[in-house]
Amino acid sequence: MKKTILLTSLTFLGSLLSGCITTRNAGPVEPITYYSSPATSTNTATIIGSTEISQSIKADKIAYVFAVDFKKIENGRGQMNSQLAVETGEHDLQLWCQQGGFKYTNLARVKLEAGKHYQVGFAMNVNKQYNCYMWIYDLDAKKAIGELIPTIEVGEYANPDKMRPITQFLEARPNTQSNVTVPIRVINKMGHN
Repeated sequence: MKKTILLTSLTFLGSLLSGCITTRNAGPVEPITYYSSPATSTNTATIIGSTEISQSIKADKIAYVFAVDFKKIENGRGQMNSQLAVETGEHDLQLWCQQGGFKYTNLARVKLEAGKHYQVGFAMNVNKQYNCYMWIYDLDAKKAIGELIPTIEVGEYANPDKMRPITQFLEARPNTQSNVTVPIRVINKMGHN
């Protein structure tokens, strides 16, 4: 009899506690929308990523376009050294910067001109802090366009192949140093003069 009461009590307690761990149904998750690059023409511009080869045992530093207008580039890292065609005009580009487990991203609004060639530029660990600043460099005019983009660290275990594009500019946490000087440089020209 005691065993029956104990078993009934445990079953009742278990059913009460199971209500505490239920999750609400958020509905189905929408699939990721991927960017479809237009054919290169007189109405497109091209943009490529950047690689800074490490001279030590540290991982190489890379930067590339992760998404165009909130549409993810399929295998963006694998295509970072290929020219990505983008229609001319104003676009929201999500940029990705990485060295090993240090991964950063943010949005950049840029106006791309027809027939121009651009490259993602970056500088990591500015002012000896863990960070990445990014910009878009016009390879034809040999100057940076738009503004310097501070990025947000997305975490060591963030897998860019499984992440969704962000839809809003992420504000960096304020730090004590308000003046940041980043030397704009071309890391690799990928065949452009």
